[in-house]
Amino acid sequence: MMRRIIVPLDGSTRAEGALLPAAHLARSTGGSLFLVRATMLPMEYAWISADTTMILADAIEAEQKEAQDYLNHVLTFPCLEGLGVSTSVVQGDPATVILEYAQQEEGDLIVMCRHGKGEAKRWLLGSVAQKIARHSLVPVLIFREEDALDLFSTSRGMSVLVPLDGSELAEEALQPAIELSHAFSPSDTAALHLLCVLPLFVQYDITDKEESPLMHEAQRYLKELEERLLRECPPTLHLHLTSSLHCDIEVAQAILDASAKGHLADQNIPGCECIAMATHGRKGLARWAMGSITERVLSEAKRPLFIVRPTSIRKMHSGFHGFHEVDAKNGKMQEEWQQPFVGLF
Repeated sequence: MMRRIIVPLDGSTRAEGALLPAAHLARSTGGSLFLVRATMLPMEYAWISADTTMILADAIEAEQKEAQDYLNHVLTFPCLEGLGVSTSVVQGDPATVILEYAQQEEGDLIVMCRHGKGEAKRWLLGSVAQKIARHSLVPVLIFREEDALDLFSTSRGMSVLVPLDGSELAEEALQPAIELSHAFSPSDTAALHLLCVLPLFVQYDITDKEESPLMHEAQRYLKELEERLLRECPPTLHLHLTSSLHCDIEVAQAILDASAKGHLADQNIPGCECIAMATHGRKGLARWAMGSITERVLSEAKRPLFIVRPTSIRKMHSGFHGFHEVDAKNGKMQEEWQQPFVGLF
């Protein structure tokens, strides 16, 4: 459950765009907000004011006070009224100290805004926001500044697109996606669209009247997954599920098209307000590398992006050693992050 919600702020109105959706989430889940602002390292000040130690100390103290005053001002925002909100000023490289803060506060989610098209920004997508998305062990929900207003301009709620490759790693985005959709939708409802993208070559030399075995396998997988999700769904939640299968040479582009157009391969699917993806991070060996598919979706998507780190990867990067998985067929033990590519593609 997303109850301890971290919101990084840098003093810009763009970063403040994360406050409205974060506050809505906190109200929906009965949670609290943790607002954090990073200030510069003393070494960075030394390059600016190397005259005296007194000047350096005064500069550090002044920025710390300015940052705290700013956070105190944010506490007066109407969208935060009635919520439990904590504020913290941390010192150091923004991405690093924000990630450390999220772990220290046992955060369940980081909510932040990235820049809109052509907008000047203090946090470049290629620096702070991207580093947090790439390395956070906590799920990250990234909005564009205009996304929040678009999201609350409709009463139909949030339909979440979940790209899948048939692996258990990719499926770890499903339950968090359901929770996210539920939090942003009318009471007791949630909506997911399951998207499976196959390489274009699976249809090579296949006529219009037949389909490749891989496509049959993918269709069966999506059907069984829908049935399982509905079976496991709490009786108090109305879960609306749709799914589609698409062949494309560009997986990332197919995901972007599905989220933007809601139309793939002659299948009319509902438009989606958010994309949820499970990714292993830069050092993993799963099919979708954070350095490729997810980062491209992050940089080009016109929808909010919800990034979830699978449990096994969180354990591995948290210093957990010796995580193994039993191969039921031959009884052999394999480290999960050393398995070959799995899933439908």
